[in-house]
Amino acid sequence: MFRGLLIIAASVTWAWALWVASHVSEAPAVLGRWSPSYFMLVVGALMAAALLTAAHLRPVFSRLHRYRKGIVALLASTLFTVAALEGAVRLSDPGGISYYKWSKEYNHDRIADDDLVYRHRPNFRETYDGIEYAFNEIGLRDTAIEAKAPDELRILVLGDSITLGWGVAEEDTYCRQLERSLAKRLDRRVRVINTGVGGYNTVQELAFFRRHADDLNPDLVLLLYVRNDVEVNEMPFFDRTENPSPPHVMIDVLGKSWIYRLGYHFSTYSGSNSGLITLDRDFEGWKASLASVASIADKCADIDVPLVAFLWRYGPCDITDALWQDLSGIAEKKGFQLTDTGPWFAGHDAKALRVSVVDSHPKPEGHAIVAQGMERVLAGSAALLEGVSWQTGQPTRLADSTSRKHD
Repeated sequence: MFRGLLIIAASVTWAWALWVASHVSEAPAVLGRWSPSYFMLVVGALMAAALLTAAHLRPVFSRLHRYRKGIVALLASTLFTVAALEGAVRLSDPGGISYYKWSKEYNHDRIADDDLVYRHRPNFRETYDGIEYAFNEIGLRDTAIEAKAPDELRILVLGDSITLGWGVAEEDTYCRQLERSLAKRLDRRVRVINTGVGGYNTVQELAFFRRHADDLNPDLVLLLYVRNDVEVNEMPFFDRTENPSPPHVMIDVLGKSWIYRLGYHFSTYSGSNSGLITLDRDFEGWKASLASVASIADKCADIDVPLVAFLWRYGPCDITDALWQDLSGIAEKKGFQLTDTGPWFAGHDAKALRVSVVDSHPKPEGHAIVAQGMERVLAGSAALLEGVSWQTGQPTRLADSTSRKHD
């Protein structure tokens, strides 16, 4: 019985080790096959298989057989403890670690797109973590796009998961709150179109804008720029189950454990949600993102529509300070309004405004602060931040900025 268990364990481990070794890394620096980190995984897998094989040698097996009851008891108690901890983590959801489960389901529900890499399914509805997400005929978390009314002020908002409103009801997103407050302030019909897609960078937002600008016919374009806009999303976008590789399969399997997710999150982010982005102006994604901002401004100029951009952050940090400098240069060159959202959160507990410790997306209260700040900027308030000017150029009154088209 005991030898049979060892044979099964050794066979499974050898099969796993050989499967792991069959993979060729994207950056094969070792033996022309593996990256250094993946090479260490291959070595570890082969060593584990070799040790289990060596356990069948007579002297080793005799010693193990003598302590077989203790070994089996240790393994059983370990498995029971891990299972109990996993159950406890799932029930208590510490730090909101369930975010990874729901965001994974959301990611899998997106579909591939030749220009956008991926997009939402059109006319699709799903519930993630108790929040309903309904997507219209072009895959936006918004109502149907109807013909523009003669008295309608139409604002198009470009952004990612913050603009999408991850973790909050659709009516609580800053897009909807801004729509309501501007309609009341201006006493006219206002339509704010939410084009946010989780994970989008500025390159994808530019591609979406180019595809839909003419059909959506905006009077004003808002861009919410987020620090992870410098990340690269490469094609093709595909479901890993169609062409699984050892790293993807192992990550997916480990990712099903909430204990693993909890440990990975806090070891990677140190509980600060600082992310993995580094300050590197030579990084491909950094340069592509800033070039896309300039191209969005050019496209707005081509269709004679003002652009107002906002740098999203709860407060200053080295990376967003650098992005602010770079974006300010583009705004000055291209002649559009740029505003820093950081001052809007002064006096607020940023952690209390997040969906959870793990999920840094803003709660409805955070969206309200953004909507109010945007309203002040668009209405031409000069007192956004008393005594400190974090804006590029002078605020432009909304009524004047939209009068060039459809007046």
